[in-house]
Amino acid sequence: MQLTKTNNREDRLTISNVEPKFGSIKLAAAALRCGVTITVLAALLLIIARPAQAQTETVLYNFCSQPGCTDGGAPQAGLISDGAGNLYGTTGQVGSSDGVVFELSPNGSGGWNYSTLYSFCSEPNCADGRWPYSHVILDGSGNLYGITYYGGAYGGGVVFELSPGGGGWTETVLHSFGNGNDGYYPASGLIMDGSGNLYGTTLVGGPSGYGIVYEL
Repeated sequence: MQLTKTNNREDRLTISNVEPKFGSIKLAAAALRCGVTITVLAALLLIIARPAQAQTETVLYNFCSQPGCTDGGAPQAGLISDGAGNLYGTTGQVGSSDGVVFELSPNGSGGWNYSTLYSFCSEPNCADGRWPYSHVILDGSGNLYGITYYGGAYGGGVVFELSPGGGGWTETVLHSFGNGNDGYYPASGLIMDGSGNLYGTTLVGGPSGYGIVYEL
């Protein structure tokens, strides 16, 4: 910026001398923004390129650890937690077992205790169900609900409830599939609404033969 004398002997700014300075400032700001953008992109590329860190696996329980695989095997569904740290799940058919519902409880020493809550096909003709294919769900009173793929009064699977009491668990068959109108082979897990109604699906059956959605 340059001061120029005029005939009025007043100091005035000559704008033409200021404009190049403003242009330089704009170029510098643009260069700064470009530099920041490149820096951010480089940081993101470094984060993406970082190799995944190895995770530590802890085996909580090995199935078929009991004679005849009475503890079950081939667990295919997910687990649920009761909020107190206990885990619940199901196993498929293996050995002499037609599937179980089990509980894993922390033992306070870094390990886990396994308990079989119920073994299926414990009743004549497997009226209590066979092969709990899906996960179980838990209600606010501590009861467990689930399905079996086979068994029941008609052989097409059941919806069951397990209730704790007296130091053990009692199974109640809520519905047996395969009566010719309600579908066969429930394969998906149950959901429960706020009123206690249960919902699920069957793999086959119904008017079309391709399964149904049901409510209990």
